Amino acid sequence: MRATLLVLALAFSVFAALPAIGCGASPSEAQQGHEYGTRGVVRAIDVAHLSITIQHEDVPGYMPAMTMPFTLASAGQIDGIVVGASVDFRFRAESGGRHVIVSITPRR
Repeated sequence: MRATLLVLALAFSVFAALPAIGCGASPSEAQQGHEYGTRGVVRAIDVAHLSITIQHEDVPGYMPAMTMPFTLASAGQIDGIVVGASVDFRFRAESGGRHVIVSITPRR
């Protein structure tokens, strides 16, 4: 019983800390509108829904490395970019957990 309570307490504390480290959390008001840059690998493109999924590196001060979808401002932003491409990109954190691509370029 004591071990179960300890495990539950530990799990709860880890779960409670996730928004503070940016794992799947919406950006805080202080972070909304800020731009961040990183690099990654394109894992999926959905032009119809203006979405691109990127496996990205750490974004210092904002979020750890992960694979996640980003919103495109326009389909033209990804001209010449294909699934599997290594890219450098900048994105803007917006309310509601949206992350909008500001610029994206293939890495050479």
